[in-house]
Parts: sequence; structure tokens; C-alpha cells
Amino acid sequence: MKRILAGLFVATFAISGCSSSKNETITFMAKNKAGNLYALYNTKGKKLTDYKYKNYQEVKNAGYIVQNKQDQYRFIDYNGKETINNKYITGTNTLLTTYNTPSSNLQLEKNELTLEELTSTTLNLKNARSTPVYTSSNNKIVTVDQNGVVNAIKAGKATITARVGDESVDALITVTPITPKLSTDHIKLDVGKAQDIIVLDNRNREVKWSSADDKIASIDANGHLTALKKGTTTIKAKTGNDTLKVKVEVTEPTVTADIKKKTVFSDDDPFKINLNGVREGEKVKWSSGNKRIALVDQNGQVTPKKAGKVTITASVMSQKVNVLVTVKKRDLRLKKKNYDLTVGQETNVEIKDLKPNTTVTYQSANPDLVSIDAYGKMKALKKGTTTIKATVGKRKLKAQVHVSDVKVAISQKEATLTELETLQLSVKNSDPNTPITWSSNKKDVAEVDNNGLVTAKKKGNATITATIDNKKYQSKITVKKRILSLNKENIVLTEDEQTKVGIRHVKADAPVPSNQARQRLHFLLKARSLQQQLQLRTAILRLMKMKRH
Repeated sequence: MKRILAGLFVATFAISGCSSSKNETITFMAKNKAGNLYALYNTKGKKLTDYKYKNYQEVKNAGYIVQNKQDQYRFIDYNGKETINNKYITGTNTLLTTYNTPSSNLQLEKNELTLEELTSTTLNLKNARSTPVYTSSNNKIVTVDQNGVVNAIKAGKATITARVGDESVDALITVTPITPKLSTDHIKLDVGKAQDIIVLDNRNREVKWSSADDKIASIDANGHLTALKKGTTTIKAKTGNDTLKVKVEVTEPTVTADIKKKTVFSDDDPFKINLNGVREGEKVKWSSGNKRIALVDQNGQVTPKKAGKVTITASVMSQKVNVLVTVKKRDLRLKKKNYDLTVGQETNVEIKDLKPNTTVTYQSANPDLVSIDAYGKMKALKKGTTTIKATVGKRKLKAQVHVSDVKVAISQKEATLTELETLQLSVKNSDPNTPITWSSNKKDVAEVDNNGLVTAKKKGNATITATIDNKKYQSKITVKKRILSLNKENIVLTEDEQTKVGIRHVKADAPVPSNQARQRLHFLLKARSLQQQLQLRTAILRLMKMKRH
């Protein structure tokens, strides 16, 4: 579009003797951060004027018509020098009309863009008659190359200007900060364990890792965390202007011993305490509470020394594991000093506090009376008294053995039976080759067969006698009467209702009349009327009487 007044200004400069030639370095107008004032810059980034112009219009090959904050107009050349005798033009004239008239159709697809730090975009310039020149008002915030590729450097705002000849168009670029975060907000690890920490949404920026306490947890340049010692520390990730933190809690696995307490003898062989939960390579320090009672080496092997109690301690990481060891003096002796046996009886001789795998020699003072084998098994052979001896090293341990004849007796001297019950009697310790004769003094009360099986017949008392070689062994038998009764004392039924009735104290194999076989133990009552109920009760009582006989 033609600029009539601009032409007058050029003519005025010529008359005033001012140069109208354009500098070799290209200049442009750029907005301040507030976006309300312009200043003149060159493409080398040098600021040629202050931010004091509200509007401007370029005069080709001459400079710029500018408007200050007081709405006054004047002209500046490409070096930023104000001309026309340093006076502002005031008043209403053609310039006021033509100033706000668009000078071309040069356009950007978007005049405002928002980018995140370290991202980029390409400006789309429309209606450009030739190759445009792009500039940024702040290269620390946004840069732009001559292909229109905009790179967001850091958070802030800057203006990108695209110029084609004497035409230009601006785009306001707002750069938002990167908001990186860590892959976790809390870490809990056992000593010796490791974990990788990642910085998310970081746009591949460099990360510098550090630990507040390297003795508790260390971290390498790649974010690989290793737990070293119980405690709490903070891991920091420094990236750009951001510092990210995460709390790390280092714990220890609980260490335990395979035994909590142990009792040994002072002359026992050493034994080892094993620990659970100790990581490989972890140092364990062993100590004894009293070295005179027991010693412990650094492998956890304990050597008992003398009688007493001592605590063996394993110190590992920040933990202490205690094992109570009781050391006893070996009290070597026979568990029994006197044995009472009957002929044919066998028993084992036991030695108190005998050390395993110790050689023992056994001996009987009278092998014809009592024999004893190499393992301490003793057998009574005939009636009498003798001594047995166990030799352990230099120790000789003795015990007296008394052997008596076998006592023959009936298995049960008295018993109480109910009618029809049975009892098996026998004679203990009798010679199996000698016959036994069984008899009852009252067969109608209790009878006995040839094998000693007693059957109760009726109420009363009887004596059962077993005779062996003219010796008599007796058992007194008391027979009680069997009382029969219904298992229900009251039966109340409504019409067509059913119930089961049983009889108490009926012997399972007692004879039952054949016509009553189906009602051996239970009866099914089905009430239809009161008269029928009475008839059924009478029938039950008759059946009970039959069972009794």
C-alpha cells in the first residue's frame, strides 16, 4: 500500500541532507515482555533504542515512523537515530489514517504459540513474496532459524518476527517450564539391595545425582541406587533448574540364630551356631559373655569349657543375636541302683549323662542268675540277688538286682456284670503247658466255660474258680438284674404323626420272638386316635416283657 506521508518524510530527509541509504545490518522492531512497547534491534542482537514506541511503520530504505506513549509521531532511521530536529509531529493528518492500515497480506498461521522447554515447532508463513528473515526478541528464551524452526530454550515469553522486504509479522511465543518428576516418591530397601531411579518427562536433559549420606545409600551417574547401611537419607536429582528429591529408607533383614538356647556338657565336642538372614559377604562378629565357661570363634563355633551359663553374641550390621548356652558337668551314673525283676523278665540298663558313642562294658556278678549283653540288656534267669557292673573308661558303675519267682494270679479277682453280659478271665503267669480247670459254684447265677468265659445268668453272687495243679485262683462275680425301659417316657402325637421308640438296656444279641423281629430295637408309632395310642403302648409293654424273658 502506498504511504503518501512516508514519501513526504523521505523528501524532507533529502532536503535536510540526511542519508537515506539502508545499513548493511538488518534492523527490526521487537516488543518488550509486557507486549505493549517496541524497541529497535539489529540482527546481531544489539538493542538500538529503548522500549518506548507504542506503534511503528517502516519506510522502505529509510527507517521507521514511530508513535510514542503520548501518541506523538516522528521518524527514526535504521540506526535508531531520531530526526526532524528532534521534534515530534503532532496533530491530525494523513499519517494518523495511514498508520493503522495493513501494509500487506503477510500472515502467520498462528500469532501466539505455547511451547514446553526444549521442544520445537515450525512457523507457517503465508503470502510471502520472497524468502523471509526470522528473528527472535530473546534468544535466551526462544531461537529461530531461517527456515522458521522455533526452539524453546527456557520458560518465558519472546516475539518471533518474520520479515519479507518492508513487511513483517510477529508471533508471541510462550515457553512453559519442563515439569520433570522421579519414578518413585519413596524407596524402602534392605541392606545390599539395589533399585534404579528414573527422571520422567525430562526431555533428555542431563541429570546429576547425589546422596545426602553415601554411607547409607549410594547412587551412580545413571540413577542406580544401592542400599549400604540401615538408616534414612535423601537422593537428589539436579536437572536444568529443577532439583528433585526422594526419601530412601534402608532397612535390615532380621537376623536369627538356628538355636535360641542349648545345654551341653563341659566335655562335649564344639558345636556351631548358624545365622539366618545374613547377606553374603556381610561381616559377623562373635563374642562370649564368659570365656571361662565357653569360647566362640569367628565362625560361630562354640567350645564348652566348664559348668555355668553364658551368652554367645553375634553382632551383624546393627543387630545383636544372643544364644544362651548352659554348660553342665557330666554326672555319670546308673539311672537305677536297684532292680526288682521276676524270672524271665528283661530290662535295659541306662546310664545317666553318657556321652554318645562312648564304649561301655557290662558285666553280671552271677550270669546264671542274671545275664547282661554288650548293649546293657539284662534278663532275670532264676530267683536270687546279684550285682551288675557298667565300666565307662575308668568309672565303674554298679547296681543290685533282686530276682523273684513269677506270681501266678487270676486276671480279675472280682467283677460286676448285668444279666446276659460276659467276662473273659485268665490266670496270669501260669505255665502254658499246664491245664486249667474252670468252675462256678452257682451256675444259675454265673456259668463259665473251659476257656474262662463267664456268662451272667440272673441276679445274685457266684464264685468262679481256676484250678492249676491243685492250686485254686478265684474271682467273685456279682450279677445285677437287667432293667428294661422305653427311651421316651412321654409320647404325645397328633393324628397321622409318627415317632420312633427304643428300649434301653437290651442286649444287642438277645433273642427276640420271630413275629417281632422287625421291631428288635425301635418301634414306629403312628397315632390315629387316643384309643389306638393306648393300644400301642400296651403292645410295647408286652414286647418288652417278651424281650426280658
